Amino acid sequence: MTKLIVNLPNKLRFYMLLVLFPIQSSAQKLPDIQKHNLRAPIDVKIDGNVNEWGEFQAYNHNTDIFYTVANDDKNLYLVVQAKDDVIIKKIIGGGITLYLCSVRKKNDKDRVSIAFPFLADSVRDAIAMSLNLRMAARNEKEFMKKADSLIFSMNHRLIGSAKEISITGVKTIEDSILSVYNDLGINAAMRFDKFKSLNYELSIPLKYLPSFAQNHLFYYNIKLNGLFSTRDDITIYPAGSNVIAVVSIPTSMAGKGAAAADIIDNQTDFWGEYVLKK
Repeated sequence: MTKLIVNLPNKLRFYMLLVLFPIQSSAQKLPDIQKHNLRAPIDVKIDGNVNEWGEFQAYNHNTDIFYTVANDDKNLYLVVQAKDDVIIKKIIGGGITLYLCSVRKKNDKDRVSIAFPFLADSVRDAIAMSLNLRMAARNEKEFMKKADSLIFSMNHRLIGSAKEISITGVKTIEDSILSVYNDLGINAAMRFDKFKSLNYELSIPLKYLPSFAQNHLFYYNIKLNGLFSTRDDITIYPAGSNVIAVVSIPTSMAGKGAAAADIIDNQTDFWGEYVLKK
C-alpha cells in the first residue's frame, strides 16, 4: 500500500505537467467547455464504442477528459474519453456522476444525478495492474506485443462487473440503483478501444429529465468521483484542524507514486450549460 498524505501541491503540479503533455496535441484545439448543443448521430448504440460520435466537442483541463453532450428526440447523451492511465484509474475507482440542474448549484433541490460505474475492488485492482504493465513497458513497441490480450482482459472485466447505474431525483423511478439491463431506457457502458483509451457512454430518456430541462437552458455538472468518494469508512477532518489526514491507496492504483495517488483520490468536476437541440 502507498501512504498518501493529503496536500501535495508542488508534486501534483509537476506530475500534471508530465501526464498532460502527450494529450495536449489533440486537446489544444478543443474548448474547455462544450460551446454548442448537438444532435446525436442516428446510429447511436450505448456499448462503449464511440466511433459514431466523431471528434469530441471539448477537452476539460480540470478533469483531463474529452467529452460530448448531445441529444436526439428521445434521449440525452454523455460521452467521455480518458487517455491518461491515472485518469482512467480514477474513473474505474470512483466512477463518473452527471448532475442535471436548474441552477448552477450542486445542492439544487430539483437536480437529477446519474452515476456509473461501480466496480468491485478486485476488478478495479486487476484493471489497474494491467495499466501498470503499460506504464512499465520500456517503449510502445514492447507494450504493443501484449496490448491485444491486455485490452481484451480489461474489457472482459469491465463488461462483467459494471452492472449497476445509480440515479436520483427522478420522481417516477423508485429504485436508486438500476441494472444496466433495466427496461427504463437508461443505459451506460464503458470499454477500452484499440488505442488504449477508456470510452464511457451514458444515455437517459428526455422524459426523465426535470421539467426545467425540457425546453429551457439547464446546467450540467460532470464529476470524476475519486477512489474514496463512495467509501463510508474514510474520516474527513474539518478545515483548519491540526490533524494530517492519511489514507491508504492500493499499490495497484498508485502506480506512479504519491502524486498520482493524490489525483486518483480527489474529486474533480466542471460545469456546463445546455439547451436541447430540436
